[in-house]
Amino acid sequence: MYEIPSLYLQEMEVFNLRCHDHFQWSCSKGVNLIYGSNGCGKTTLLEGIYMMVFGRSFRQAQLPEMVRWQSSQFQIQGCWQRYGPIHIDMHGKRRKTTTRMQGKTLKNKAGVRNSLDVILDAVQGNQIILATPQERRKWLDHSLLRCHEMRRVAYQAYYRCLLQRNRLQRRDEHSEELHSWHVQLVQHGQTIIQARRTFVQDMNDELQQEQALTERSLTVGITETAPHDGQAWLAQLDQHKRSSGFLRFGPHCDKVNIFFDGQEIRRTASSGQQKLASIALRLVQQRLHGQHRGINPVLILDDCMESLDPIRQQHLLERLLCNQTQIFMSSPEKKEMKGLHLLHLD
Repeated sequence: MYEIPSLYLQEMEVFNLRCHDHFQWSCSKGVNLIYGSNGCGKTTLLEGIYMMVFGRSFRQAQLPEMVRWQSSQFQIQGCWQRYGPIHIDMHGKRRKTTTRMQGKTLKNKAGVRNSLDVILDAVQGNQIILATPQERRKWLDHSLLRCHEMRRVAYQAYYRCLLQRNRLQRRDEHSEELHSWHVQLVQHGQTIIQARRTFVQDMNDELQQEQALTERSLTVGITETAPHDGQAWLAQLDQHKRSSGFLRFGPHCDKVNIFFDGQEIRRTASSGQQKLASIALRLVQQRLHGQHRGINPVLILDDCMESLDPIRQQHLLERLLCNQTQIFMSSPEKKEMKGLHLLHLD
């Protein structure tokens, strides 16, 4: 069986990033655990890794807050390996960032995202378990499009048609042009719905392999709001008359649910079970991205031991050490296990 290669960060160096004036780190290809007391800068290093790929903080921080006190700018440098070295150099100053890849300044951050890929699970980031069904839909679509870039055309076309349709209906709800927009909405919407169904099924198939970690059955479900039949959907659109012009059915209104042993996870699972479920979903994302993009992304787990008792912590570490990809974790406590690469911050 073909073994999917893994992306990994070989070395990173930061200057004037939050509490770090200068820090250089040679990273391991395997599981890297950063540990130390609160406020020592563990999450900041993970944040720096994330920023090199996405150009922004997962903590939603403004750039001036990220610059070390009495410094004018921060800098993050990284050497990644993806079939060959990829050098990233990022500067941040006065609400503006500049990113250079292979020595060339990028006007569009998409150039980095197309080459590098990172999966994040962080308390201060986009939490899947505690998110609303609508926020989960955005998470699902983001992952789907990372795996199936060709579907982006249908998404863009659908939301463009939705915008034009809503504008037209607000001006004249009896316009004959509305029907033509409705036809296109159904066409592109059905493509999106089918893509989501397939992707959710793929996720659920992969989640079955994580049941030893999640302890019980974990599944993703999607509640569709549009009629399954295209003609019925079109008829419902043609009959829809609202002064606001906002449609409350269609792919833009669908809800994504996460079920733990058949019930919504926020209602039935403990905080420890929710934490493990969140990490299991990220592991599945990582595998699916690797299968479809041809290279396994880096996994970042901030405060990964939070809410876990010692037994669950042990199970989690054992599972991650079997992953054969690069993982960055943070924890306030040191963990001893063969194969775990430790970085202590004071």
